[in-house]
Amino acid sequence: MIRARYAVMLARTKLRSKRGALLATIAISSTLFAVLISGVIIFTAAEKSTVALVKAVNNNQYLVEVQPVIPGGAVAGYDPSHLTAENIKTAREYELNHYKTLKEKCTRLRLTCVEPDPNDSLLKPDVFADPNTPTDLRYQLNTSSSLLAEFEKSQLIKYSKTAKNSLGNLKEKASLYGGSGYYALGKYPLPSIPNQLLITNGKENFSDASLKSGDMSSYGYATNAVNNSMYEVRDLSLVNRYITYKDTSNLKGIPVIITTKEAATLFGKHKGIGDEPKHDQDRRVWLEKIRQELSGYTYQTCYRNQTEQTMLAKIQRDYADIKLHKDDKNYSKPSLIYEHPSTACGEITVKHDTITQTEKDTENKKINTQKKLGEFKEPSHKVLTYQIVGFIDLQPYDEFHKSASSYLKNLLSYQTDLTSAIIPLQLFDKLPNELKPNIESPRSGSPEYLSALESLSPRVVAFSSVTKARDFMDNETCPSSETKCKKLYTAAPHGSNYLILDEVGKLFNKLMTYATPTVIAFSIFIIWLMISRLMSDSRKETAVYRAMGARRLDVAAIYLVYALIVGFIISTVSFIIAIFVSFTIDLLNKNHLTSIAHTSFGLGSSADTSFTLFDLSSPLLGLIFITIPAVCILASIQPLLRNVLRPPIEDLRAE
Repeated sequence: MIRARYAVMLARTKLRSKRGALLATIAISSTLFAVLISGVIIFTAAEKSTVALVKAVNNNQYLVEVQPVIPGGAVAGYDPSHLTAENIKTAREYELNHYKTLKEKCTRLRLTCVEPDPNDSLLKPDVFADPNTPTDLRYQLNTSSSLLAEFEKSQLIKYSKTAKNSLGNLKEKASLYGGSGYYALGKYPLPSIPNQLLITNGKENFSDASLKSGDMSSYGYATNAVNNSMYEVRDLSLVNRYITYKDTSNLKGIPVIITTKEAATLFGKHKGIGDEPKHDQDRRVWLEKIRQELSGYTYQTCYRNQTEQTMLAKIQRDYADIKLHKDDKNYSKPSLIYEHPSTACGEITVKHDTITQTEKDTENKKINTQKKLGEFKEPSHKVLTYQIVGFIDLQPYDEFHKSASSYLKNLLSYQTDLTSAIIPLQLFDKLPNELKPNIESPRSGSPEYLSALESLSPRVVAFSSVTKARDFMDNETCPSSETKCKKLYTAAPHGSNYLILDEVGKLFNKLMTYATPTVIAFSIFIIWLMISRLMSDSRKETAVYRAMGARRLDVAAIYLVYALIVGFIISTVSFIIAIFVSFTIDLLNKNHLTSIAHTSFGLGSSADTSFTLFDLSSPLLGLIFITIPAVCILASIQPLLRNVLRPPIEDLRAE
């Protein structure tokens, strides 16, 4: 048996023959494997960076937003397109009981109650009903009825008593998957525009008291939330990543997180903050300036209750009416005309008063009746102070993917249905009483109603892994976009697109299961051609070895060592190329991708996570390095057997 040292020496001498074919084989195979290795390096790094960012965003949890499916439309159990006989019966009974109770109250207080208005009934005829629908079912809910709001509350209370998707039921189901948290969403503590107007330049703009919606999407509403005075309370743990004002122990107003776009638009000009840049690295500088200059910034709004809203509406109505009749000599102005406040959130004053004593007595009698019934609200207004404690950098969804950057933004950005500015719950609770808004909440009602609302409100459930979050959503819920859900809940990822990112990871792994064998098979073919040609041209050399006493195993050892050396050369060259290419790609794109990732995930520049495209920790890299020499040996077996099994006499004669 030939010694290993001599086999290596003879194999190395073979490297000098057929250099052109050898170099071509090494170049082609190395390029193929370099592409494969680069893909592994880049994707491993991207996947790890994304996972680290997702964990940084959600405090090492995977959040799921869960919404109970309540049958019917705005009124629980009522399909607005088709009222059942039971629905109609329930609505009529509610209406009868309402007016019966009201009449008893009027009798007890010795008041004269107004007769029910037929046009204010809960039900109205459905003129578009199917002709085949029975006459007694041709009704629909009257959305203009003053009774509808309280009727909705009564039906929600009724549904909650037998609901199988209350908070308790959700905890029972989610606990099977390790769920925790159950953070409430959608609590609106404050009224929106026009009851609450932003004070700008020391005044209220009564002529612009309508909702701004931008592009009519949730993004459009969210980036106009401060102007619209739309606020909702969320648990601090859900929005902690957006907090930039750290001195929350001494707040000067209601803590609020607003969008960066609206912050720059409303408050940025006098701080030297311009419009939102288009380039991602410029945006990162712009975002950092917003965080530095506007964190802790305070602004004010004026809340006016519904009584004052009625007075303001009268001012607008009277102004328009007077202007319309300015040339009419027979026109008589209203006997009572109010005037807008002269100062921000000031008193509404009387501009013109020619009311007769009889009219005053009638109005006073009406007010006294409302007071006795508990329905009268004194005119009131109050300045509310807000303090910006954080920013959320919402981005619109780009449907056209104009560049790789826009595609990455869509992949990383959390496409939220948020339409309001956010008040962190725990920070709000710590406010001193003098800073809390002592005003009527839009979500007021009886304790029973508030309990039902709490039980059936949307929740964010936390899971320890993507798998558990996915299993819960697959088994217990429908996608939030599904309109005809047959399960008890709808759900969607909250805080980041971690499910999509996880799917991308699975897709890459699946791609690798096909790409790796394909590259290996093609490399085997290339190496087989080279080895076959080499051995075909080395028949004389093989015959000489045999004539000198070398056995078949000795000749096989020389060529196997040769194939092994070629394999390690291909491995080394492949890794050098792949590492160089991957490192260059990372060097050119790391800062840009980190900017995109940080802004998309809502992380500030202080975040210690970065988005890199270079990572050598994948076990697959070691496997590929070992596989390449093995592939070379495998490719050489067939031509080697054919060569060493031929009689040396025939080879010498042929040569």
